[in-house]
Amino acid sequence: QATILRELNSRLDFVLEADELSGSWLYLTPHFELRGVRILGDEHAPVALRLERLRLGFDVLESLRTLSLQLITLSGSGLQLHADLEENGTLPLPGVSGGGEIRTKLLRVILNTQRVQMDKVSFNLHQGDTEVEIHSSMQLLREEEFRRFKMSILSPSQQSWFRVVAEGSGEPTEFSSFVANVHTTL
Repeated sequence: QATILRELNSRLDFVLEADELSGSWLYLTPHFELRGVRILGDEHAPVALRLERLRLGFDVLESLRTLSLQLITLSGSGLQLHADLEENGTLPLPGVSGGGEIRTKLLRVILNTQRVQMDKVSFNLHQGDTEVEIHSSMQLLREEEFRRFKMSILSPSQQSWFRVVAEGSGEPTEFSSFVANVHTTL
């Protein structure tokens, strides 16, 4: 388990810790399932990102062709984020300093994965004396330059769902060339 995690971390550009790790093959796609996952921040400082379960599927042929690890699927459940909102509305991740190199690396992995699915997501956000707990689920699909993002958020009163669907093409980190449409429903 330690050897597999070390190899996985060296190819993901950030550090995962897990209580359990198992693996399987589906056709030509190796899958790793991790339980009790923690994502570590700068210089391995603990980050307030935890997951009950994380499943990673890799594209072997594309990984060999590009000589870098290529994720096909990333799915998880029980994602928990505890953080303090700053007065200007930004959300710094505990353990991630300044420019947030870990945040950039995580974003790059997520945006370049073909299918990302997160269920049972819980955000516990603090700002001054106010605390808000948000429950949601998220999905991101990528096909070449096209991306579709869906997010369902349970209202704080837990009486209704707010849904967001965004579709776009181009590179999401290049705002000048990324074109998207956003649809919301309540």
